[in-house]
Amino acid sequence: MVFIRYETIAKLVVVIGYLVCSVVMQATVVDFTTVTSLTSPWLMYRDNKALRLPKIGHEQLHSLWVAYKERLYNSVFNSNEAWLEGRIPPSLVSILFPPRKMSLFTDNFSIDQDRQVSHVQRVDVSPGSKICFIGDVHGSMCSLAKNLSELVNNHFLGDDWVLPESHYICFLGDLVDRGEFSVETWCLVMHLFTMNPGQVFLVRGNHEEYESWSGQRDVPHCMSAEIEAKFPVSYKQVKKWFSKFCQTLPDALILTSGEMQKIQDAALIPARVLCCHGGIEPSVVLNMLFDADESVRYMRIEQFYHGFNWSDFTGVSNKSKGWTFNRERGCGYLADIDQTKKYLALSGMAGVFRGHQDQQYSFKLIQKGSRGVVPWFELISDNKAKKRRILPHKYIQEYGLHMSPFIGTDQTVPVFTLSTAKEARDMWDEGFVIVKTAALFSNWMLYPHIYL
Repeated sequence: MVFIRYETIAKLVVVIGYLVCSVVMQATVVDFTTVTSLTSPWLMYRDNKALRLPKIGHEQLHSLWVAYKERLYNSVFNSNEAWLEGRIPPSLVSILFPPRKMSLFTDNFSIDQDRQVSHVQRVDVSPGSKICFIGDVHGSMCSLAKNLSELVNNHFLGDDWVLPESHYICFLGDLVDRGEFSVETWCLVMHLFTMNPGQVFLVRGNHEEYESWSGQRDVPHCMSAEIEAKFPVSYKQVKKWFSKFCQTLPDALILTSGEMQKIQDAALIPARVLCCHGGIEPSVVLNMLFDADESVRYMRIEQFYHGFNWSDFTGVSNKSKGWTFNRERGCGYLADIDQTKKYLALSGMAGVFRGHQDQQYSFKLIQKGSRGVVPWFELISDNKAKKRRILPHKYIQEYGLHMSPFIGTDQTVPVFTLSTAKEARDMWDEGFVIVKTAALFSNWMLYPHIYL
């Protein structure tokens, strides 16, 4: 019996446990109105601080995977015209629906093919839409449960797990590894996508790369080792399903709303942001997605590049005219403020929402002179206390922050780093950010939801 130490959790967590451990197993839709108390057989509380997650079986996981891939293909990848190349990559189709002779229960599928189906996705939303960005989870099931509970309490997500119109959730990668419940997190995210295929978006993090999740035995609670422990008989097949899942994820997502905007220096700022796990990747020309027909939503990346998954940001100048290699990571780029502005201009982006630099705080920004990224309150709060536990003022949570202070300044740049892996990364706080779009990027609003 495994327990997660946790504080009092809202009623939705019961729904989550019921979903993951019962309804998901049966691959049916649950009547959430029947879950009314903390006496659910799928969860066990002790002093309101402990939570037990029953085991998910092989057949139940298979049912969830089948539902996910069918919904993905039918609602997302079902049009050749949606691809810049004029057709869906055959390798992607074979991953979702292998030939009959390649049964889901055989060993004919090679699980190290991640680099063959890298792609970028474009998503257009109307001005006034609300997008919830959730950063690194790293198997922190309780943190994710608390986030979803907060979304329900704020009427962002329905009790039936269906998002209202013009409401979206974007996961910024690194769902697994480090935490104890990567398998359960994977199941929960797949079901959330299945319930909202056009409103829940996933991007690939570096821990969704095969080399990371399958081979990092030195990482606590490696996904590969967790699968072997939880599925001792069928672990090889479960690893193949997870590898296929990772291959369906875009390396980057471009979110656009509104129109181009002129600012004082006559530059144009599009109402368009890059959503990825890492950061800049100069080798991929993102503008191609917008030079093409409006029906184009996907662009295949012919060669796998590490920038979208591995790049970092810093407030310290690299003193380089070119792009700076990320020596600390061993791949990707390390972009300072000037390099980031250059990249955004070249790629036609106004800002970046990402994860990756996930230590200490759940919401971080770039500040000139600071190495790495800094906690949000260093830039947008008057509270400079050294308590390290500072929550946003209620005014910020209710009325939000304009995007304009991050534009046209040499002190920062609109790059927002998010993480909610409190259990896995020993963070001071946890949370997410909701963004309300507008026709002009400077009028976009940030609503940080951060709690201890």
